[in-house]
Parts: sequence; C-alpha cells; structure tokens
Amino acid sequence: MVRRVIATKIGEMAQVYEKEFIVSDLIPAFKQLSNDDQDLVRVLCLDSLNALARVLSREDNKTHMLPVIIQSAEDKSWRVRLALSHNFAEIAESFGKEITDLSLVQTFSTLLKDVENVVKINAVTSFWKIVKLISSDKLSILMLLILSLAKDPSAIVRSSVTSVMANIAGIVPKDLAYQKLLPSINELMRDDNQDVRQGYQLYTTQCYQSNQQVWRSSRLRNSAVHCATAEDFD
Repeated sequence: MVRRVIATKIGEMAQVYEKEFIVSDLIPAFKQLSNDDQDLVRVLCLDSLNALARVLSREDNKTHMLPVIIQSAEDKSWRVRLALSHNFAEIAESFGKEITDLSLVQTFSTLLKDVENVVKINAVTSFWKIVKLISSDKLSILMLLILSLAKDPSAIVRSSVTSVMANIAGIVPKDLAYQKLLPSINELMRDDNQDVRQGYQLYTTQCYQSNQQVWRSSRLRNSAVHCATAEDFD
C-alpha cells in the first residue's frame, strides 16, 4: 500500500523539490519502484513518469528514465505495457524530438507489435500525437507498422487504424499519403466488419478537408463513392 502511494505521488513530489534531491533521492526510489514485484506499482510509476520527466534535463531523462521505458515495453504484465502505451505520447513530448526520434521509436514499434490488442490500439491512437517528433525516415517505418495492422485479425484493431488515418491525413507528407495510406484504404473499405468500413468514411472526409491534393487521387475518390452508396451509410 505504501509503495503504491509513493509511486502515485512521486511525480508530484518532483515538482516541488530541488533538482539535487530529485536526482539523489527520488530517481533511485523511482527506479526501485519500477522494478517492484507488484505490476500495479509498476503501472503507477509509468503514470507518474511524465511529471518526473518534465523537471529533468535531457541527459537525466536519457540516463535515468529511458531505461525504465524500454524495460516497460517488454514487461511480462500487459497492464504495464498498456500503461506505457497509454502515456507514450505525453512521455515523448516531455523527452523532446531528439530523444524520441533516436531512442523511443523502437520502443513504440514494440508496442505496435504487442500480443495484446488493447496495447496495440492505444499505441495506434497515440501515433498522430508523436508524428511531429519523428523524422521522415522513422515516420515511414512506423507508417508501415501502423498500416500492417489494417490486416490484424481483430476488427477493433483494424478500426483503430482507420481512426488514426483520419487524424494524420493532413499531417504526414503528401508522398507518404500517396505511397502508404492509399494502398491500404481500399482493403479497409471492403472489410468484413461494418465498424471498420464506417471508420473509412471518416478517413475520406478528413482527408478531403485537410489534404485535398491527396483527395484528387482517383483511387480515393472512387472508394469514397463506393462507401457513400453502401448500405452501411444509408
């Protein structure tokens, strides 16, 4: 019980203490808690990590917080991996573009490949929030992983992909939109699951509003017409 309380409050404590105390006392305590036998304590640590990362320097985050994140992505408890997936975008924002691009992309890729659907879904829905922190070459790699989930056995995972397409339609470079997004949307349009197909309509609407050059693709227009005349959208 005490360890859970400390794990919950340690991020708040970091906001009021001097940096010397944070480095000498709070960080060692945080590391110990992040290896606790109870997965709930480890989950609470990840919920507090972002607040702690905000007050640390880039080097301190790289030295002390990054290993915790990498370790958590491989944690035996799906609850811990879910907590990381859920908090990933905020953590990446606190770490900044350099560390995210150089060190966190691989961890994010691990979450996208997780065996638990709920972990993958949270990672997918976080993707559009970290696009601005990722270089174009890393972005292309992650796009391939995201779009591979359009063929996931779980309909709810495939549906999450259509949702993220809508969010990133006007964010990713146009060449990525042509080369990576368009080849996948026809498959999603013809998905066996109605929710997935309806998510596709959201994508086409958002794409038209935010990236009309992509919309001019005849493949996308024809697919949208098909959706507009399908029974799903009567």
